[in-house]
Amino acid sequence: MILTTLKDGFEKATSEFISLIESSNKKKHFKRYISPKKLDNNEIYDLVSVLLIIIITYVSRMYFYKNDLFLFSENWFSDFDKLSLIEQQQWFNTEYQEMGEYALISLISKFFKLSLGMSLQMFGLLQIIILSILIYFIIKNISKTNSVFFPFLTSLFLSGHFDILPNDITLIFQHRKIFTVLIILLPIFIKISKKQHFYKFRTNFILLCLSFISIALTHFASIVIIIIPFVSILFIFDNNKPIKQKITLLFSPIIIGTLILGSFIFLFEFGEFNTFFFLKNSFIEVSNYTKMGNPRFDFNTITLLVSFSSIITILINIFNNRVNFFPLILCILYLLYVNLYRTNHFLIDKNLLLPIISILTPVCAIIAVFEILLNNFKWNTSKYTESSALLILLILFFIGNHYQKTSLKHLKESNETNRQLLSVYDKIITSHLPYSYAVSNLQKAMPFSESNHFFINYHELNKTYIDKDSIFHTNRKKNDFLKKHPEATIPNSVFIFEILDLDKNISRTGFLTPENQFKENDRIINVLKSRGRDILLFMNTNRVRVYKITNKKNSSDIDKMLFYDNRFEG
Repeated sequence: MILTTLKDGFEKATSEFISLIESSNKKKHFKRYISPKKLDNNEIYDLVSVLLIIIITYVSRMYFYKNDLFLFSENWFSDFDKLSLIEQQQWFNTEYQEMGEYALISLISKFFKLSLGMSLQMFGLLQIIILSILIYFIIKNISKTNSVFFPFLTSLFLSGHFDILPNDITLIFQHRKIFTVLIILLPIFIKISKKQHFYKFRTNFILLCLSFISIALTHFASIVIIIIPFVSILFIFDNNKPIKQKITLLFSPIIIGTLILGSFIFLFEFGEFNTFFFLKNSFIEVSNYTKMGNPRFDFNTITLLVSFSSIITILINIFNNRVNFFPLILCILYLLYVNLYRTNHFLIDKNLLLPIISILTPVCAIIAVFEILLNNFKWNTSKYTESSALLILLILFFIGNHYQKTSLKHLKESNETNRQLLSVYDKIITSHLPYSYAVSNLQKAMPFSESNHFFINYHELNKTYIDKDSIFHTNRKKNDFLKKHPEATIPNSVFIFEILDLDKNISRTGFLTPENQFKENDRIINVLKSRGRDILLFMNTNRVRVYKITNKKNSSDIDKMLFYDNRFEG
């Protein structure tokens, strides 16, 4: 079936290419081939809704960027170290943590041309945007109406209501492995929950196995926490699938999980693989602490109400001849996770369950609205039913917005210096050729320089740089001398950092340049200027100042390297 599809696609593409070559009016033919199809009203509404979700989620989250405490925290630097390992193609670490998500962050940094630090900082925002879009289409798929308001409001409840869901504003930029898992699984789960012909099931099953593998590499515990419960519920309640399909779905995550665990044991590079410690570390993420925040409405009450409505939804689906399996499964999973969260046991990681519950709470609430009010009772024939349900949701949405304003006003701003420091590092890294320049900064800022550029600590800068500069520029045209004395070579560009100030109203420790180093930097810069070196102020704010020393023109800045013409060199 797959080979046939590929063959048909290849033949169609070949036919189109030949007709383009033989056409007398190639411009018209090409224009007809690439001209976009006209969108119908539903597709236009979906497109507008998705754009609004992206904009609203981005703006609402970035508004609280000034309150972020994830940047330069202990967990942030731990994640950054793992990203550096991925850049060095090291896929295992002594902490026994899965590296799949860090590989994805690294890939995103290259795709969007961001530094590793900026990609790490913004990956949590990207996760919420994608989840909000997925939930929009999930709710629209579950509903039996073309209305976009219910899916749109559900997405906004997820991305914009910080005072109802258990979100800590100061950590909303922190990425979570479980969110990546949900992004991969939700579309696949919708596919496999539907009745499928054997050949279509076989094609989707290949995608399903690939998704299971990627999830095991990202967060191994999700195989047990999410996937196995889902396929088990499907095995019990789905009578439309042949028994072979159900058995295949039930045992595939177990087999794939076992194979992935075996590959970890076989390929581990740091001595004997401790299987128990790996499983414990995957199921109980000590470093990934999830803070409840201070929601205005009691979250236990909210989960109790949604649980009660989920029970009604489950009963409706069980006693209904036309069972909607995906809402049924989501509601059962929600009840499972809520009850596990309320169970006090050392093997249950509440930090892992809380993000899942925060995602499923608005989804199951809207599912209950559809199943109870709109899809299964006689009053759904009334033309006012949908409008009434929508009006109720709008009232709840705006009430929530009104009440959360007062509690969010009391949030303290976090370290603005850290954000400026990350921004200037991102600007330097993305605009300059790797290892063509060096950065001089505090020793504890050295992790930013790993796998990207050279690092000069302040002590080395003060003691040796002026002498190295003199030796290099005296012999820069003597290739034989530089080959014999590679230690005399200095980077094409050098950035000297000065951290001028930190926020005084927070208790966090940030980067701060010692007072005596300002004098040393001034001395070095004055000496270099007297020698005619090209020095400019790369960045200058009330918190961060960065000098750029150019030792070799147009050999570090990527844009200048691309457009530089040595015929105009003076």
